[in-house]
Amino acid sequence: MRIESLIFSQLMTNESYARKVTPHLMEEYFQNQGDKVLFKLYSRFWQKHNSIPSKQAMLIETEKLKASQDVYTSVKDTISEVVDFSESIEFLIEKTETFCKDRAIYNALRDAVLIADGQDKNKSADAIPAILQSALNVCFDTNVGHDYYLDYEHRYDYYHRRDAKVPTGSKIFDDITRGGWSRKTLNVLLAPPHGGKSFLMVNFARGAVEAGFNVLYITLEMAEEEIGKRFDQAMMRTTFDEMMLFSRETFNRQFAKVQAKSHGKMIIREYPTGQAHAGHFRSLLSELKQKQNFAPDLIVVDYMGICSSEVFKSGSSANTYTIVGSIGKELRALAIESDSAIVTAVQTNRSGVANTDIDITATSDSFGIPAIADWFGAIITSDELKEMNQMMIRQLKNRYKSLDDPNKFMIGTDFSRMIIHDLEDSGVKRTVSSNTKQHNDPFPEHKINAVNSFDDFDFN
Repeated sequence: MRIESLIFSQLMTNESYARKVTPHLMEEYFQNQGDKVLFKLYSRFWQKHNSIPSKQAMLIETEKLKASQDVYTSVKDTISEVVDFSESIEFLIEKTETFCKDRAIYNALRDAVLIADGQDKNKSADAIPAILQSALNVCFDTNVGHDYYLDYEHRYDYYHRRDAKVPTGSKIFDDITRGGWSRKTLNVLLAPPHGGKSFLMVNFARGAVEAGFNVLYITLEMAEEEIGKRFDQAMMRTTFDEMMLFSRETFNRQFAKVQAKSHGKMIIREYPTGQAHAGHFRSLLSELKQKQNFAPDLIVVDYMGICSSEVFKSGSSANTYTIVGSIGKELRALAIESDSAIVTAVQTNRSGVANTDIDITATSDSFGIPAIADWFGAIITSDELKEMNQMMIRQLKNRYKSLDDPNKFMIGTDFSRMIIHDLEDSGVKRTVSSNTKQHNDPFPEHKINAVNSFDDFDFN
């Protein structure tokens, strides 16, 4: 008997089997056109009645078919082969899972060939590893979810895990995220060109490393050495001009102090602009794990607006909205797979470049990005703020905490030393989560008062 006939026999006679395997079966797993049509009829009945159809019910549905004689005959022949087996349900499910895996791999290889031959105009060769990996991951997951009433102790432990949060290095950012970035999240900054995106991301990475967490910093815009230079300035609390006057001995001595207070590890990896995607980052994570036993707690992607899509190739018939939205989904999936927090950035559209009160509609290319992000915040600057060495952050989306607690706040900036610092009064009362390691403020000499009223602030 064909494996397909065995599957249909169980789908029509064994409800326990059907409830376990139906969510995993797909029409594309069946090669025979008659089997495809029969599965479509079966799925329609299942969704409508939430129960298995009898052999007679399927024959009645078959009579309504508007199909060729060959398909009609094939469907009736398969139904006629339906018999009730007495095999163990574990054996039957195992056989069905093997069938699904084999078919998924076959289909993935077929799609990969079409892409490689250029017959698929929408997907690039870079999509092939993800397609194959998706097929290899096919399995009947026995996990039915988190039991709210039975798993309460697990939730309590999760709330108080120190490593469940990755500190930002800033009290105000730690406050609005309830202790730092959560793992398996995508956190996005929105700013115009040269608006401080990399500046903030360097500081978030510095804060995590100094708190003892591992960081992978991916740069698609600047060279690895240039990003390293920014970290030297931020970690040593010095300007580049001052650092250039260091002798080698002085530089080594200063860097030894950086190493002594930073208990985490950081890798900086450069990719060509517009050429790298989540698939490349996934391969890098695998290589780092194998060669250096390095797993990041925080991944900084500087920045997603100049990433490529793992699925859609540039110049395909897919529009920019679809491609950029796909990049966001791919990065969020990477955060979940790697059990890390991802921080990245996007640029504002034209309406947001000169706007001193950026809102969520200013997202460049795709409104799908703020829909995917767990935290989404805009960087707002002006000539007056720059003179005061300050920057405003406006929260546009926050899954950690109330969006209005606070909606806008100020942070201090020192671009010469590549550091941010909290202000004595940023306009909000703050408390820091016990999950975040406490540090003395390393910038006491930079303490200044923030403006207290945003309504009366002059941005012009």
